[in-house]
Amino acid sequence: MRFTSIGKKIIAINSLAFGFGALENYLYYDFLPSLIKQNFKSTTLLDKPEYADQVLIVLDDHKFVFNHRGGSQAAESVIIDTFTNNKMMRRAIALQWICTVTCSIGFLKHRKRFGLFAGASILGCGLFLCPILMSGFRLYFLSELVSENNEEVWENLNEARFAQRMEEFTSLWFLGPRFAGLGLVAISTAYFTPFLGFLLGMLTLATNIHMKNF
Repeated sequence: MRFTSIGKKIIAINSLAFGFGALENYLYYDFLPSLIKQNFKSTTLLDKPEYADQVLIVLDDHKFVFNHRGGSQAAESVIIDTFTNNKMMRRAIALQWICTVTCSIGFLKHRKRFGLFAGASILGCGLFLCPILMSGFRLYFLSELVSENNEEVWENLNEARFAQRMEEFTSLWFLGPRFAGLGLVAISTAYFTPFLGFLLGMLTLATNIHMKNF
């Protein structure tokens, strides 16, 4: 089977996009957590018996219970919450792959204003990605404080991370880029591939995936 020069370029671009997504997955779910773990382990602060106490936080009639107040066990739990149990980065990568495929289809169809909508797709993916990266790096900066032997943070690690997460769930600095990014991607996908855009829109609304923060 022979491919035209345009076909070869599209295959190459899509392969690069998939490879870049795999690299993002490794950096976010393996490399960054390993750096954070090293910071937590490098502290000379010791665990104390009271660090194993449960913590109850009541916020707007919602109760949040943490099994450990601080120390090494809390350090493990915040890493699991931020990375292991969080699928946001994988959704961002899937969004990038969808954009690459739809832009390729739009290019093959010789859509007018291709550059404008392709640029909107790229910008949308970047905006969606920003809050996710910020969340991971905020935990990294918290671990840096622990590595510098900040006892207050070490002692109340779960509460400190909880405060960060609540801000990430409610602040426009986090929600704004995310929904703006989704909007740009949705518009460009609907322009390049209306049927696929419709299916993805229905799937998104049915699963409410656009409202999930984990």
